[in-house]
Amino acid sequence: MQQQEVADKINVTRQAYTNYEANKREPELKTLIKIADLYMVSLDMIVGRINFQPAV
Repeated sequence: MQQQEVADKINVTRQAYTNYEANKREPELKTLIKIADLYMVSLDMIVGRINFQPAV
């Protein structure tokens, strides 16, 4: 998925999303929830509290 597509789906600008990816800006909790929902992962995974373990 392109950055613009993700930004549109989570209702932020492409520049804001780019800054999240580059660790130049931290998203608000509501944005983190939208990202987690979009990728169907937990908030713990999004914030690095657990390692990604793909299903076998």
